[in-house]
Amino acid sequence: MRARAFIALGILVLVAVQMTLWLRHHHAALPLAAVDFTLTDQDGKPRSSAEWRGKLVLVYFGFSHCSAACPTALAKISEALEKLGDRAKDVQPLFISIDPERDTPARLKEYLKPFHPSFTALTGSQAQLDAVTRAFGVEVRQMEVGGDIMFDHTVDIFLMDKEGRVMQRFPVIVTAQTIADTLPY
Repeated sequence: MRARAFIALGILVLVAVQMTLWLRHHHAALPLAAVDFTLTDQDGKPRSSAEWRGKLVLVYFGFSHCSAACPTALAKISEALEKLGDRAKDVQPLFISIDPERDTPARLKEYLKPFHPSFTALTGSQAQLDAVTRAFGVEVRQMEVGGDIMFDHTVDIFLMDKEGRVMQRFPVIVTAQTIADTLPY
């Protein structure tokens, strides 16, 4: 019994240390200067981050072949937008692909169908996407799993203010209600 309590205490200390490190890494550099980029949307049109100045922007980086984290995050953003009601018109959700080889505009358009209709999906060349992920501090690592290409990537949801600065990173465990309640109006 004593050994279990000692192990549980050790686990709690380890979790506390990991959370402290995570918070230092993910929040020390915020806000970031305005992030400027031009990528291609799900309709094949070039889109610039400057288009969304004057709106709050929720950004998630992922890929359409992702089976868990990506659809969960997009569903969470969609739910947060629903909770906002009429205020959702002042928020632009973006899904930025980290898989330019497979995530064509047509594929992204299909992928977005189950999510909030205001979502814009973006893709580009590998060089363009590398520049954007670097600007946001997103880590991406490609790997092969069971013969399929997968990505280990940052799963945070980013909030850009109306001037295009990254003001907040929501961790993967955030609720839709917390996102909705945190948006500055």
